[in-house]
Amino acid sequence: MNRYTQSMTPEQRAKERKAAIIWGAIIVAILGSSLTLAIVMIFVSGSDPSVAVEPDYYEQSINWDAVAAQRARNKELGWTIRFEDAPAVAIGQRTLTATLRDREGALIEGATLAVVAFHNARAADRVAFPMLPTGPGAFTAEQPLRNPGRWEFRCTVVTPDDTFTATKTETLDALPASGGPS
Repeated sequence: MNRYTQSMTPEQRAKERKAAIIWGAIIVAILGSSLTLAIVMIFVSGSDPSVAVEPDYYEQSINWDAVAAQRARNKELGWTIRFEDAPAVAIGQRTLTATLRDREGALIEGATLAVVAFHNARAADRVAFPMLPTGPGAFTAEQPLRNPGRWEFRCTVVTPDDTFTATKTETLDALPASGGPS
């Protein structure tokens, strides 16, 4: 005890102790609520599907020369991919068709087409799928791309001689309520 507390009555000491406990509790409550809020914000930001980190961004930066060479090769090839939204054959499924053409507009034969698709509002929810060939330069796929709006399609085309990549942004209409042809 110091001289100040020695001159206090037991009632005054009890009041001082009570005040110290209250103020200590207020400080702990403020720090605790701040920590709780930070934990909640980390959880919300990490679980929101509209927020996405580019997959393999570090690998892409390390291999930037290969990415730049592929972009140059894509430009050199001059191929184009055109998507169309065909009538669905199953409830909750979307039928996508794609046409692959060379620089002169001829259909490209013997190619495989793999796609990674995501809705712009839900970039963390990605769907990767192969498109099945239905003829020279023609492909189709049934996928659960339910949300109408802007979708990004990242395409990889592989032929025996070349690899071509493209990113397409398409606006898809709402699926019909029945899911069947309209």
